[in-house]
Amino acid sequence: MFKINQYLNKILEIILIILMVFLTLCIIWQVISRYILNEPSTITEELSRFLMIYTCLLGSSYALGKKKHLSIDLIFSYISLENRKKLNTLLNVIMDCYHIWWNKINHQYV
Repeated sequence: MFKINQYLNKILEIILIILMVFLTLCIIWQVISRYILNEPSTITEELSRFLMIYTCLLGSSYALGKKKHLSIDLIFSYISLENRKKLNTLLNVIMDCYHIWWNKINHQYV
């Protein structure tokens, strides 16, 4: 299981690098075409928006999987290791319940 997780993380990392490079090139081309050529490209605005969305979604799942996601550990630093594990489990259950609830809400409008 660890090998599969490592392999998937590596693939996700490569995809994220490609998306970031493509996003950067797309925005550079948009600036050049708009301000230097005086003829704005019509597709770069939409393309850069979608690239940013997918980069954020994939990047946040990559960071969460590596346990490098943004967190505030002020409370965690003052409690014992056993209570840390319990609190972490509780927070994960709350987060999962919220995601399930949010998913049900969103499917009503789709």
